Amino acid sequence: MYVPRDRDPRCYGSILRRVREALAGTVFAAGLACSHPKQEPPIQSMTVEITGHDYKWIVRYPGEDGKLETPDDVFGRQDLHVPVGVETTVLLKSRDYVYTFALPDMNCREIAVPDLEFTLRFKPDAAGTYELVGDNMCGSTHPDLLGKLVVQTAPEFRAWLREKR
Repeated sequence: MYVPRDRDPRCYGSILRRVREALAGTVFAAGLACSHPKQEPPIQSMTVEITGHDYKWIVRYPGEDGKLETPDDVFGRQDLHVPVGVETTVLLKSRDYVYTFALPDMNCREIAVPDLEFTLRFKPDAAGTYELVGDNMCGSTHPDLLGKLVVQTAPEFRAWLREKR
């Protein structure tokens, strides 16, 4: 018996099955794209600049471009925020006086001198809040030279940095 091709159940079912499979694949792919947020690459290393000025610490973080001394840099005062497990380089400077800078829990101590740049490197291995100690070597206490080293997970650090922008 002759059955026109467009009415043959074997052909009709085959076409429907193909359409259904194509639609299911499209819906599945769209669901994956919506359900998984874009994952940011891990932070391998970070460089920040800390400058002593007028008895305060000014902290400069790289912006979205990852470079210092560009218009998108982020600034903070007194406290240094870094991600846990990331090799961190601090470029230490002074605009006016000689200062000392120390992160006792990271076993780091350095001096900041006008017109010179010194480098500190450390890699925090545990999240938490630690002591940041500064002094301008004049014998007086300046509370704005005392701060915190805040070590955060990478997502927490990124969220904090976005909030500062």
